[in-house]
Amino acid sequence: LDAETRRFAGELSRIADEDPRVTIGPGLPSADVPAHLATLDALLCPSMWFENGPTVALEAMAVGTPVVASRVGNLAEAIDDGVTGRLVTPGDVDEWARALTAIAAAPADTIDRWRRALPAPRTMDDVARDYLALYAA
Repeated sequence: LDAETRRFAGELSRIADEDPRVTIGPGLPSADVPAHLATLDALLCPSMWFENGPTVALEAMAVGTPVVASRVGNLAEAIDDGVTGRLVTPGDVDEWARALTAIAAAPADTIDRWRRALPAPRTMDDVARDYLALYAA
């Protein structure tokens, strides 16, 4: 990690040390990320601004883990709200709290249903076919 990333991680750890509900674990090697994402009930992406990929959300969904994310950028395009995950207003702490409370109160009605509704992950062949069709049109 570069110095700025280490500084930021240290600051987050200092803040989290004051909250017993938060645990920051060690980083994972890239090869271990899919298996770890598959162990989660849901991945939370509380982004405050546009997400390009959003790689981590796509990786989570590819291994069958639904995503609860801010309604922003490509996160909002990747998640079918209420069907394959949940979209929440960025920065609205009360709305996030209500959404997570509702999910925790009825996980079989939310997480399990979302997991079953996730589409099969797209392959690079799928992407290439889409580009070829676009260029042909």
